[in-house]
Amino acid sequence: MAGTTEWGESESNKPLTFTLQNIDHGHPYLTKRGLTGETAKTFGAGFFAGKGSVHDRVVIPIHNPRGELVAYAGRSIDGSEPRYKFPAGFHKSLELDNLHRVKGDVSVVLVEGFFACMKVTQAGFPCVALMGSTMSKAQEELLPKHFG
Repeated sequence: MAGTTEWGESESNKPLTFTLQNIDHGHPYLTKRGLTGETAKTFGAGFFAGKGSVHDRVVIPIHNPRGELVAYAGRSIDGSEPRYKFPAGFHKSLELDNLHRVKGDVSVVLVEGFFACMKVTQAGFPCVALMGSTMSKAQEELLPKHFG
């Protein structure tokens, strides 16, 4: 999904050329947030102790509508700021988290964040998340394109 910047330039999130390894899907933080190990594994969420900007954070893979991995969000679990880290150049306003798993369903629940999306999905309802409290024009256009 490509969007347009305020200057009229086309932008998109490019697929990553790597995947993080050794993600702990059973980390106690996820359980504390009400997620089962199965749900965490389905979403690819878990604690990452490796090197890089999301070191010692819970990571959540983000995919575009085609299912290509475009980013990892890193959630702080020790109170450090920022609460969520996104990679430089990633445009969260161009994606709806979990869309690649539920597109084509008749209806979908739209929520604000990753953990709400995982919990709604765990409860048995198709769900996508904004990755923030504001819906962008690009995100608004994704909904009828995939559920209209």
